[in-house]
Amino acid sequence: MKVKLSESTLSAYINEAVQEELSEILGLSRSEKNAKWGYEWDDNLTPAQNRALRKVNRANIKAKGYRNYDEYQAGESPIEEPEQEQQMEIPAEYPYKTKQKTGQFQTWFNDNMGGNLVVDGIWGPRTEAAYQQWLSSQNEQ
Repeated sequence: MKVKLSESTLSAYINEAVQEELSEILGLSRSEKNAKWGYEWDDNLTPAQNRALRKVNRANIKAKGYRNYDEYQAGESPIEEPEQEQQMEIPAEYPYKTKQKTGQFQTWFNDNMGGNLVVDGIWGPRTEAAYQQWLSSQNEQ
């Protein structure tokens, strides 16, 4: 029995095989990444916008000390500490050495200083300005 394949069918099979190989080599698929970080893909947004929003979810979850969305959901809510004790958690040196530390600072700044930083783990000009604002508030006390 001969199987006849059209060019488009053969192309679809090849593309599927390549995607499976890439998934194994590169890691998680889009849906697996979405599930890992608790993100629901929005078809009304561009892939770049969706990836950026998923990264925000990831940074928020990691900033709270969890490794994935499931752990975050299962974990207990963080207990609110008095403001002065929370300020002690902020490192005395620039926290940009790792994305996780930067994300933690961004989250803390938003929660405690009324900031509106994107929690992406990237030390950019807005995060630097927020850090300088926090430093100056410490010097005033």
